[in-house]
Amino acid sequence: MTDFLDQQIAKRTKRNPEFPALFEAALERREIGRLLAEAREAAGKTQVALAKEIGTSQSQVARIETGSRDVRLSTLTSYAAALGLELVIQAREARRARPHKPAVSGASR
Repeated sequence: MTDFLDQQIAKRTKRNPEFPALFEAALERREIGRLLAEAREAAGKTQVALAKEIGTSQSQVARIETGSRDVRLSTLTSYAAALGLELVIQAREARRARPHKPAVSGASR
């Protein structure tokens, strides 16, 4: 038996075979953002104070924490450092194979 979410994913995947990978990436960004927000709150800092420390805006910090923006590694490193944390990245075997989209070269505009 499938639920509504499963149905929506299947429907979207029919239109765009890359949808499952895009959906998974969005979930990962959201989880990273949630962890960062928890760390900021545990450090007793507001989004405004953190933004000032890392040289960005409060709205950018909010976008990072909600996972609505694909953030550069340097921004994540600065965010962690402002909280007295070290960003650690660990490679692991993928949970699912993601379709590889080769770069397009020589495309005319």
